[in-house]
Amino acid sequence: MPPRKGQHPRLLFCADELVRLRREAAVGLKARVLESLRRLCEACMTPGHPHYLDFNERKRDIWRQRAGIFPVLSSLNGLATCYAFTGDRRVGDFARDALMAIIDHGLADVASKAYGVSTTGWRHGPGHDKGKFAQTVCWIYDFCHDRFSARQCARVAAYAKEGMSLALKWYDFDQAQVTNNRGVRGILANVWYCLTFENDALLPDAEGWFLKGLVAMEKYLFLAHDEQGAPYEGPGYAGCLSFIAATAEALRRRGYPDLLTNNRFERLPEYLMYELIPGGGSVNNLNDCHTPCGSVTGSLLLMNSPCGGLLPWLATQLDLHPSRATDWLAGVRSLVHFQHGEHAFFFLLWWKEGLPVRDPLSLGYPLSRCFRTRGVASMRTGWGSDDWLVSHFCGRQELYCHRQGDFNHVSFYALGESFLVDAGYGDKQRDLSKPISDWFKRTTSHNCVVINGSNQRGILAAPGWAEGAMVDFQHGAVFDASLGDASSCSGPDHRMRRALRRVVMVRQGCPYLAIVDVNEIDGKPFTAECLWHTDCRNRIEIAGARFFIHGKVHVCFGQVLWPRNALLRAERDHARPRLRVSTTAAVTEMVAVFCPVQKGKPPPRFSCRRLSEGRFLIECRNEGGVSRLDVSAAVHLPSREPLPVRFEAAGLARTQS
Repeated sequence: MPPRKGQHPRLLFCADELVRLRREAAVGLKARVLESLRRLCEACMTPGHPHYLDFNERKRDIWRQRAGIFPVLSSLNGLATCYAFTGDRRVGDFARDALMAIIDHGLADVASKAYGVSTTGWRHGPGHDKGKFAQTVCWIYDFCHDRFSARQCARVAAYAKEGMSLALKWYDFDQAQVTNNRGVRGILANVWYCLTFENDALLPDAEGWFLKGLVAMEKYLFLAHDEQGAPYEGPGYAGCLSFIAATAEALRRRGYPDLLTNNRFERLPEYLMYELIPGGGSVNNLNDCHTPCGSVTGSLLLMNSPCGGLLPWLATQLDLHPSRATDWLAGVRSLVHFQHGEHAFFFLLWWKEGLPVRDPLSLGYPLSRCFRTRGVASMRTGWGSDDWLVSHFCGRQELYCHRQGDFNHVSFYALGESFLVDAGYGDKQRDLSKPISDWFKRTTSHNCVVINGSNQRGILAAPGWAEGAMVDFQHGAVFDASLGDASSCSGPDHRMRRALRRVVMVRQGCPYLAIVDVNEIDGKPFTAECLWHTDCRNRIEIAGARFFIHGKVHVCFGQVLWPRNALLRAERDHARPRLRVSTTAAVTEMVAVFCPVQKGKPPPRFSCRRLSEGRFLIECRNEGGVSRLDVSAAVHLPSREPLPVRFEAAGLARTQS
């Protein structure tokens, strides 16, 4: 039933529940979260501090930039949360005054530049800004309601009604982009306004907006993540799930269907787990992602449920990982650091103390998994800091979602080093006032095969549609293997005859990574270039067909085994060392191996014999003996059934085929 007029807080907790929540926040992790949040708020309220929220003076550029929405909303969400959990009137009054200043001075209506394009303010236009802004307005009004006068309440309610009319202008556009995190949050702006001001103000069609919001969220959950939980827009934008979770919980409390039972809330953590960089701290930054990326906040509500057993451990690897728990306000090490104030809120609301911390193996998860619809094959040796992660992407894209020209891209982490890396969201791109350079989206900035110097389609530099396919995945004790088909991603006729990449992570004997590429356009000669990018702090050394990727401590030995006459060249791409391997033929075949070795240890010896087109026998020799890998980037036609991968090694009791 609708809430009574003036009944607040009500969105995500009521007054009675807040008593319990405050009591729980006095001990354990929640107490440390709250203390960190207090320091964040103190910085926001202290003139002269770099993070002072100067809404009265407005000397900081955050009030004149579209990018200012991120620090402003993060600070305001933190202030509102801190008041709710502490009752500190100074904090609540500061949050209230900041909101009234934004309203009275039109600070959410300031035109600015974003990537060279004019914007008309935080609560205008298409996309997620107005949804995030609406949520912040509503949290302050609801959590700090007793700090507002009747006149101020009426002023905020009128502002919300005006915001609804502004959001309505873009409803059709946002509805069309509902699979993108932008569209769904744009639609949910009016849902938050209606939930917050229902019966406090005369709002148009609240019931209709609740239903629109439920439809938009369900579309997003099913279309922005595949059925196994892999996010099409990458693990960075998957952080939208916390926004969806909060909205779904507010609607559930209002009596609407419980979308929190949707399986994406339990399956995204599994994707984050498999793509977790060994040792933790971040997820492999596939697609449009900054580093670090990955958060469990959107799934914390599943703690203490049958499907939430992974969350206590995964939280220690992401949000609570030591590399992300530096208290950037005090400049000291502490348990928790939250870049965004709302992250603290989710831990204070949903974290459960005393649950067992069980790693993936103890929970029964296999070491590797293929998210076949999304096209991500995650191959691991474990989750420790010295373990390996090989991530191979070749799948489909969802309409209107962020995407890059990265089909058949491979990332490789081992021995605590980042040997083959993704550009993510191009962290070098900082100036939001200038037109964006989409270098980080281009195939030339990925560990892919570039055909005749052209980028794959689907980005500004190469318009059109592209679709890859993960046509094979094998996981076993001896090796993991995947086969990606990127033939519908390149070429002048929007399709090549062949663009196959076989990736094999050998587990037993002498472990190594083997990659075989076979490409053909139309039977005529062309140039294929394998590009291998490493972390900007690393160094590449070439010695004939052999090369060495020098990490912080350890080294990854590599060798181009085929063709014999391939040209290797070391260069730099946007501050990252890059190896370019070139060959020209009507059908290009390339075989490369990567073998991480500890500092001071000699690498094994590799050789290669071509068995048939696209099929090779790789031999590896070290002091432990000899192993042979029969591997191919080829399929039987017309069934497209992959040729088998076979491995044998002296002294091993088992083989896998």
